[in-house]
Amino acid sequence: MANFYKGENPATAVVLSVVILLVFLVAPCCRADECSHLQMSLLPNVQLVSEKSSICGARFDFFWGQNRAVEGFDLGIINGAESMNGVQIGVINLLASKDLIDSWGFQFAVINDAIAYDAQYTGAQVSLFYNSNGGDVHGLQAALFLDRARDMRGVQIAFANSAQDMRGVQIGFANSAQDMHGVQVALWNYTLGSCNGLEIGLFNSCQTLHGVQIGLVNLVTSRQSSFYYFTPLINVGF
Repeated sequence: MANFYKGENPATAVVLSVVILLVFLVAPCCRADECSHLQMSLLPNVQLVSEKSSICGARFDFFWGQNRAVEGFDLGIINGAESMNGVQIGVINLLASKDLIDSWGFQFAVINDAIAYDAQYTGAQVSLFYNSNGGDVHGLQAALFLDRARDMRGVQIAFANSAQDMRGVQIGFANSAQDMHGVQVALWNYTLGSCNGLEIGLFNSCQTLHGVQIGLVNLVTSRQSSFYYFTPLINVGF
């Protein structure tokens, strides 16, 4: 203990301090009869607190943990919840909202998957493989392979980025959106509907253009909103 407090284990001290801070910051917002401050889990039916309960503090999932809500710090292999407010670190972070509960915070994993079709996630989702969100994302999605959201307000950075209503920036090898307000930068940019802003890539395509396309091939399928239906290098529409 003496070595710990003398600072010979600074990394351990920082991690423990963050966990303790999150526990005490988040715990007061939840009533004692609704939340447990600590959860340890092996499987959803082999854990300290029932999966129907919420955690307001810290959860450690040695394999797979499942709870209604987690507020605070979540660390494990498979982290499952209907909503998450705080920091979640795992191999798989899984949000499945039955009651359309919004979440916020920071997620880091190999896979972040949110099966929450009308719920909103605010914050950052960072993964080594992909981020998939059936609801709305306000903030950042960053992955090596795929970022996917229904309505995106912020930044997507991945090999492939996809959103229905994109308002912000997409950066990758391939970007796609139903409607785009902002900037797309990739080798291939595809907007099924209206593009409002800037597309930069080798191939740019949209139905209507209110902005600028810069690329080897620029395609607009509606002549009414662009000076040119097809043009190389640069295309401008109003």
